[in-house]
Amino acid sequence: MVTKHFTYPAMTLVALLIISGCSDTKKIAVDLEDYSERLQSYTGIAIESLPEVNNLYAPNKQALKIDIERTSINLRELFAFNDCSLNQLVAQRNTALGKMQLPSSRYAYESELVHELAACQRSLQENEGKTELVAKLADWSALKQQQLPQVWANLITQSIETDTHFTGGTGYISGTSNDNFQATKLALNFLLKSQNEHPVNASALELHLQQLNNTPLMAKKWRTQLLLAQELNNISRLLNTYLINNTCSTRKEEESIEVMRNIFRIFFAERIQTVAGQLNNYYYQLSPLVEQLAQAPQMPTAFNEYLLLHNTLNFEAYTEAMQSHIQIWQQIFERCDNIAAFEASL
Repeated sequence: MVTKHFTYPAMTLVALLIISGCSDTKKIAVDLEDYSERLQSYTGIAIESLPEVNNLYAPNKQALKIDIERTSINLRELFAFNDCSLNQLVAQRNTALGKMQLPSSRYAYESELVHELAACQRSLQENEGKTELVAKLADWSALKQQQLPQVWANLITQSIETDTHFTGGTGYISGTSNDNFQATKLALNFLLKSQNEHPVNASALELHLQQLNNTPLMAKKWRTQLLLAQELNNISRLLNTYLINNTCSTRKEEESIEVMRNIFRIFFAERIQTVAGQLNNYYYQLSPLVEQLAQAPQMPTAFNEYLLLHNTLNFEAYTEAMQSHIQIWQQIFERCDNIAAFEASL
């Protein structure tokens, strides 16, 4: 057996890569802290240090669960459907394993059941001796189609993967490919389309759910916009004080504004605004999908309100904070320009 030995430089590189990966979702928080500290240090204006944003105030998962009435079928009725595979499907549901289905497995099963009920009904409706069976199939089919939207709602609110994606995880977006944006978009599209495409592809469903679980982009995005709104509003108070105190009436004040311009470029434009730009991109592409989830009539009201809070209200609050912050900077930059223009006109 050959034993491989890592040199110290190689081990250091691995360690740095691990640390970098772990800190990726915290970078925007660090950048905001650096930005705030640099401004406070240079201007001498102190602002309150606020606690880091973590709580998304998600509704209780168990309270979102919809209780769905079970449909009973006796064995005599079950074995009457030997002309189609419905009996095998129902038997599968009644095994010990079938009774312990996860929300995703349950939805995949119910989706296949709706499809099979319709197929079985079509195959038997031309058989005059099966009129009673066809009528029973029609009743079951109508009931299952009525229940399916509720089973889908439970898939969205009760799956571990979707719960993690919409309410869990830690940290914030990085604005890089590590956010898993494209996979998230594909997964949400698949979940929405699965309402109307039966039978749903069970393997694809599990794959998309796993993608949502691996990178909870929505929760991170919502946490990021809360953080940005909080910190930018806080820093804007410092900038307002600076704006009041600096009239650009002396050479020293003019030079001070030039230093502030560099702080804006290095700490805000090149670091924070880059991530904010990606956040906006995620919002405009994912927001229509989130709105479709929120507008689904079968979804619990508390879940719809949770989506509305973050996808609309808190995004608007973040946008307002960002716009106000940039406007204050513009006023600072224009102060000396306006004075120069006034002097030139004299």
